[in-house]
Amino acid sequence: MNLKVLLLNLLPFFIYAQEDIYSFALVQDVEGFVNVRSDPSIKNNVQDTIATGRVVWCYEKKGDWYYVDYDKKGNSHDGYIHRSRLKLINSFEKIPVHKESKDQIVFRKDSLVITLSKKSFVAAENNLQYATNSGTKYLAKINSKRIWGTDGNVPRTQYKFIEIVSGQRMITIPSAEIADLYEPTLYNTKVFCDRANNTIYISVLNGDGAGGYVGLFVVKNGFYHSRMITIGT
Repeated sequence: MNLKVLLLNLLPFFIYAQEDIYSFALVQDVEGFVNVRSDPSIKNNVQDTIATGRVVWCYEKKGDWYYVDYDKKGNSHDGYIHRSRLKLINSFEKIPVHKESKDQIVFRKDSLVITLSKKSFVAAENNLQYATNSGTKYLAKINSKRIWGTDGNVPRTQYKFIEIVSGQRMITIPSAEIADLYEPTLYNTKVFCDRANNTIYISVLNGDGAGGYVGLFVVKNGFYHSRMITIGT
C-alpha cells in the first residue's frame, strides 16, 4: 500500500480526532469578503478573496491560520485564512443519530429528521467511460461525470436519497447533486444545525482508499442551497 492510499484510509481517524483542523467552515466578515493569503501572515501576500457566507474546507492549521480549499468558478483553489474570519461548521448544534442500518442512517432532534440512504451501483444501468494511463485501463467517468469515491474502479454503492423533514416541510437533495457520489459511508455522516439562520449542514466522509472525499450539503430556509465536494487532504 503506497503512502497516499494509507493516508486516505486513515482520513476518518484524522478528521474525527482533530475536528478543529479537518472541518468545513463558513467565511464570515462584516466587510462582505475575506482575503486569502499565500502564507500564514499579514504581509503583501493576498492572492484572492472569498465572499462572506461561502464554504471552505480546512485541512491544515498553522498558529492562528487555516489552510483551506475552496471552489471558485468551477475550479479548486487553496490558501490561508485567519481563524477569526471562519466559523467551523462542527461548532453548530449537532443533530444526533436516531437509528442506523447497513443501508440507511437517520438523524433526529425534535421535529427535524434527516435521512440518508444508499443502494447498490448497477453498472448495466450506467454509461461507464474508460481511459488508459501507461497501458493501464481505468474507469474515468460515469454518465459523463467525474467519479467521486473510487480510484478508477467500478463503484459498489451510491446514494439512493438524502431527505430532510423539518416540521411539516420535506426537502430532498436533488438527484443530480448526489448522482456522482459513490461509496457512501453512512456512519461517517454528521449533521449540524444553525437554528439562528435556519440552516442545516450535512457533512459526509466517503470513498474507498485513494478515492476518499469529503462533502457538505447546505439546506437553508427550507430549500436546498448548495454542496461542496473535495478530496479532503
